Amino acid sequence: MSLNKTWKSSLMWFTFLIGSLLFQEFILGSFLGYGGKYLFIFVGIFPLIAMGLLFVSTGPWRRRIADIYFVGTSFLFISQLLYYQFFTNLYSFHMLKKVGQMKDYSAQISEHLLNNMGPIFLLSLPLLLYLFLFRKKLCDLSHGKHFGIILAGFTLILVLAIHLTMGDLPSSEQRARDLYFYSNPLVESSREFGLMGALTIDLKQKAFGEPLLEMPIKDEPVEVVPEPDLREIVEVNSPEPVLSKEEAAKDNPQQQIEKITQAQILELDFAELKKERSSETLALMDEYFLSLEPTYTNEYTGLFKGYNLIFITAESFWWPAVDPQRTPTLYRMVNEGIHLENFYNPIWTVSTYDGEYVGLTGMLPKDGIWSLYKAAFNSSPQSLGWRMKTQGYSCYAYHNHTYTYYDRNESHANLGYDYKGLGSGVEVEMQWPESDLEMMEVTMEEYLDKEPFHVYYLTVSGHGGYSYSGNAMAEKNKAYVEGLSLSEEAASYLAANMELEHALSYLLEKLEEKGIAQRTLIVLNPDHIPYSLSEGALEELAGEFSREVDRYRSSAILYTTAMEKKTIKKPTSSLDLLPTIYNLLGLSYDSRLLVGQDVFSDNALVIFYNRSWISEKGYYDSRSGDFEALTGELIPQGYVESINQKVREKFYFSGLILEEDYYAQLPEKAFLP
Repeated sequence: MSLNKTWKSSLMWFTFLIGSLLFQEFILGSFLGYGGKYLFIFVGIFPLIAMGLLFVSTGPWRRRIADIYFVGTSFLFISQLLYYQFFTNLYSFHMLKKVGQMKDYSAQISEHLLNNMGPIFLLSLPLLLYLFLFRKKLCDLSHGKHFGIILAGFTLILVLAIHLTMGDLPSSEQRARDLYFYSNPLVESSREFGLMGALTIDLKQKAFGEPLLEMPIKDEPVEVVPEPDLREIVEVNSPEPVLSKEEAAKDNPQQQIEKITQAQILELDFAELKKERSSETLALMDEYFLSLEPTYTNEYTGLFKGYNLIFITAESFWWPAVDPQRTPTLYRMVNEGIHLENFYNPIWTVSTYDGEYVGLTGMLPKDGIWSLYKAAFNSSPQSLGWRMKTQGYSCYAYHNHTYTYYDRNESHANLGYDYKGLGSGVEVEMQWPESDLEMMEVTMEEYLDKEPFHVYYLTVSGHGGYSYSGNAMAEKNKAYVEGLSLSEEAASYLAANMELEHALSYLLEKLEEKGIAQRTLIVLNPDHIPYSLSEGALEELAGEFSREVDRYRSSAILYTTAMEKKTIKKPTSSLDLLPTIYNLLGLSYDSRLLVGQDVFSDNALVIFYNRSWISEKGYYDSRSGDFEALTGELIPQGYVESINQKVREKFYFSGLILEEDYYAQLPEKAFLP
């Protein structure tokens, strides 16, 4: 074969390899919404590796390598598209360990396959072209180790050049730099670098870890001590807990008690701990937590001291499911308890499991791992189950779907709970999805006589897909939504959530019968919005979204029958529920070690998985870099960047708490009663 023909053949193959990959990237990107300019930097890596392997191989091995490459890339892009259509997320290689659990979604997967035949065909085109046109031309490629060595060297130079370039980006490209070095939410990373670039970065971070975060120079660390440091006068009308100073003054304006306001911290001397560290990472963590301003006790601290606690993670619960006529119990609990007027429910990488993690630990989940599972085998003394258990509470956890799903039989048992699910003690009818009401009916007798108790419920009735034929709860409750001017998809979502209404009605009824409703705090945290609803169905239920963040507005419940309504207007999120519970129950905890804040504290910060945020001053969109002020006040210079840095640090150190098992590196006695 002439040298000229060899070069032509090599050029043709490389053009086909890189062209087919670019084509697949753009097809997937049309769904993700590409906006980054770094796709072209990363797209050449895998074609260069493939070319090198083709050069050094011969005969059947050359064909096998080419077959694996084209089948593998086509399968990867198609499966990522279907995963994104189903979960509005992308999967990392780490998550493939749990791929067997996808069998529970076989009906919905089949539906998505049928609905996406066009994009699937387009993503298969490179494979089809290879099989029917290019495969027979493999023999035209020359064989030579020297070509493979040259390409290997060129690939290495390209990778090093990319690494150095990303490390030297200007401050205006901070988002891309953060995604490359410190965080890798795959959807956001794919928007910047393409899918193959994002997966390459994910593998890099798994193999080599993240560099230590560059911390800005700060003022002297905040010095806080557990002793009282602030005083305020709070009016009360009786020894019973109250929510309103105004209500107290109305009944007995003369009676006052002096209330001491304290920093919500434990006896943790981070400065001293830092001096003793041999690990640079642990020392940096000590320095960071030392620098944080804690929250303080307030007039609501200990309001429900000694109360029982029922914490519910509600599957796909969203504010349009609440209606005064159709769901009177939900409506009362959302609006007559502690009403969180601007509550947001961000979606995370591992859908429900990360939603549980946020609610039970008050921490941000780490991208690319199963955060709750890892936390369960770490020391987690500030997680809800363990904190309540150390206070002498009987702790139970129930789930009305398969008890082994997401390995909850391992994780929840190690989070301080006596855990039962379908197949291990929660004997509800096996259907899809199962009944929340039935779960309440078969579990409540186990704990009602064991005060003080803390019960954790994980519901499933509101799960997608939403149709009368594919959702047993929607079919069961169809009569409640007949007559509504909605599509079947939107109406079946509301019908499925009627089962949660029935479950909560039953729960309150049994607590009332037992005479303990007035001393039981009920908290409901949605795991995520109903992401499996189509865009059309979402807008049918909620109206048009003027901003991307508006779709994550939701409702939560903080309710007991013996309380007056209290409205919290500032932005809040699922991260804020755990510290609020601890504050209301009067439990000691270290607020510096939690990401969320007690909703009665002064500041507000809602954080989204893509690093967008909402504060009391405005909304920042990380994708566009735009900031929208929500008040008429002047925004201080540098405010947006300071909050961006705060968000960056919260994600980074939340991840390190998991990776370093940080609580195990702190004095155990600080967390004991």
